[in-house]
Amino acid sequence: MQNIDSLLSLPIDTLVLLAAGYLGYRLAFTGKDREHKTTDVIFISAAFAAIAKAVMMIGTACGATTAGLMLAAPVSLLAAIIWRRWMSEWVFGILKEKQIMTHDRTETAWQSLIAKDGNVVRQIVVHRTDGVSYMCKDFYEFKDMRPTKLILGDDGSIVMPVSHWRDTNETEWDKHDDVMDPVWGDRITYIPAAQIRSIAIRME
Repeated sequence: MQNIDSLLSLPIDTLVLLAAGYLGYRLAFTGKDREHKTTDVIFISAAFAAIAKAVMMIGTACGATTAGLMLAAPVSLLAAIIWRRWMSEWVFGILKEKQIMTHDRTETAWQSLIAKDGNVVRQIVVHRTDGVSYMCKDFYEFKDMRPTKLILGDDGSIVMPVSHWRDTNETEWDKHDDVMDPVWGDRITYIPAAQIRSIAIRME
């Protein structure tokens, strides 16, 4: 409690910088921060805090100190969005093209897949270790589904609507007609990573 009181006693501009830096980090790297260490968190947060500080300094120089203080965090968060959505792929794409860096900053192919933003999954087939297979043939059929349609877990697990399934040694797919039910609600299926043998995904 004493630490919180000490933090809140800091000047308002310092609190804004700390908040803007950390929120910028979380926004830019949520889902991509598994390998980050404390130093990564500190220095990346400091980078976004520096953007907020620059906005404050510009506001002060223009005689609009209050406006600079109010805009510091939003501009920092906007920078985080731009970095996550466009700039990171552009920068690392150039580094790969010039063969300066070929690593995609993840430990496994699965982490690389789920860390990429902007990929739209159209179809997924999950083959379980017991021979049973699950498929969502077309995610567009479930665009109005109330729960989250698809979760690719960091641990390799999957949550998905199962429109078709196939038992061991079967060749034909059986269709589920009750995935979306106006009375009972929408059904999604959780598949633990330990039960998954392989996955096939179609993306747009």
